[in-house]
Amino acid sequence: TDVGMACLFLASKSEETFRRLKDIVNTTHHMLNPTAEPLAFNQSYFDHKAQILMYEQVLLRVLQFNTDVVLPYKFLLIYANAIKATREVAQIAWSVVNDSLQLTLCVRYAPSVIATACLYLACQFTHFVPAPDPLFPAERCWVETFGTTKDIVTEICGELLAMYEQGMKEKE
Repeated sequence: TDVGMACLFLASKSEETFRRLKDIVNTTHHMLNPTAEPLAFNQSYFDHKAQILMYEQVLLRVLQFNTDVVLPYKFLLIYANAIKATREVAQIAWSVVNDSLQLTLCVRYAPSVIATACLYLACQFTHFVPAPDPLFPAERCWVETFGTTKDIVTEICGELLAMYEQGMKEKE
């Protein structure tokens, strides 16, 4: 749990939603032990905080101090504009990008590839077909213009659809 708290602490700093380490420790303690008393501010508590800070340093070294996160949204807007997608297609694709963050796609694929797959899925869902354009040769699928292949996009779409199907099953 200490590594997880270090991840939360680091993420809160890098995403400008800073949370005090004390709050992360106390909230985690309460979630893991809902009936337990709040943590006392004794030497054990401060040793625990020091351990978490040590893990934060390890995480930063592993990440090579690169905490800049590039999300698929900016690519999505550019690509939706490039294919002249309707507002509905763009909004659905944006929602799919939001949902994609529940999966491990963001660590396996570039943000531009995820954006392309989410836009492709939204196009399929709405039956939107990009108008012919000199940028998109007829013999190639438009997704290839954005630096990926239809196979990779299909694979990502399959994972997203599986996530949606799982969510539907859980609601039943």
